[in-house]
Amino acid sequence: MNIKERVAVLDSLGAVIGEAYDVNTVSNIIPIAHAFTPDQTPVNIIYYKISRSQRNLKKAAYTPPISRVDYSYGSIWTFHAVEKNIVKY
Repeated sequence: MNIKERVAVLDSLGAVIGEAYDVNTVSNIIPIAHAFTPDQTPVNIIYYKISRSQRNLKKAAYTPPISRVDYSYGSIWTFHAVEKNIVKY
């Protein structure tokens, strides 16, 4: 089953660090790029755990949103602002 939904993103200690939408929840990880090259290629990609528990989703409502970026190899998420699929710094 390939369901896309709202998830909470957790750091390595289990603390909620963000909220993401339209995440393929078949796996329990999400790739987040912390930087992009001038041609919008993601670099410094770190994989974080995701959670669907109601407790973590409530905490995630008070964290910064994580935006989805589509690029030539698929989708990746970032903490940076995204406008028309272009990352803005």
